[in-house]
Amino acid sequence: MEKTFTREISSLMHFYNTHPNEGLSSEKSTEIMTAKVDDLKSVLGSNIRLMLKRESNIEALMQKTEQMEIEANIFTKNTQLARKKVEKDENKLSSHIKCGLFCFFFFLLTLLTLKILDISDSDS
Repeated sequence: MEKTFTREISSLMHFYNTHPNEGLSSEKSTEIMTAKVDDLKSVLGSNIRLMLKRESNIEALMQKTEQMEIEANIFTKNTQLARKKVEKDENKLSSHIKCGLFCFFFFLLTLLTLKILDISDSDS
């Protein structure tokens, strides 16, 4: 095993000594990796900013939703109160109309009764 390892190391040392611009020790590859890391950092930073903005937008939407729910409950209560008031007013109006009709018919009946009595008194 040591012989194969030694042979491999020797061939790698010879390759990198004869081709210094290739492989891990090259400045160009280091610059490329540094550029890739910088690019990755900027993308990650951008993604983090977008996530924070998204979170703040979600929080704002949740607050608006809660406020709208409160307003919807208030609106429901107010419409129920208005409906009860309208029904009460309609019942009042209906009872006033019924009372007025009753008084009108009572007045007519009284007039007719008096007229009939006047007619029968004049006949006698």
